[in-house]
Amino acid sequence: MEGLQVLQYLVLDDCSSKANQLWIYLGLVHMAFQPLLCSTVGKYHLAWYAPQMGTGYYVPSFFVHFFAMFMPSLLFGGTYHRLVMGLVFVSGPLMTEYIMWGGSQDVRAHEWQGVWCLFSAAQVLGALGIEVISNGIAAGP
Repeated sequence: MEGLQVLQYLVLDDCSSKANQLWIYLGLVHMAFQPLLCSTVGKYHLAWYAPQMGTGYYVPSFFVHFFAMFMPSLLFGGTYHRLVMGLVFVSGPLMTEYIMWGGSQDVRAHEWQGVWCLFSAAQVLGALGIEVISNGIAAGP
């Protein structure tokens, strides 16, 4: 995802660019299977503007992503898994909410996902580092 964002920065604010439209399309497919429009400069990060259906009982939203990511560990995981997902929640969506709190509704609607995705790159690197250290992978055989 972050690789796609690097490509988006190369064509940022050029909404008629086919490359801009391709990169935003791939980013949105990656995140939420939503249709394409364009990426522009946001207040904090990339802002993605795409037509989306309104939320409702029969219309999936980002809550589906939240539910699928956090609920299995919270409902069925042990204490370790619950603690890890709590840390992921605090360092991901909760930190994003804190940063975006002062932004307008427009900022929150179009940049929130990109900022959380940026934090998720750090989460993945942190998790890999913990695995490498705890399993002695870096030390070799």
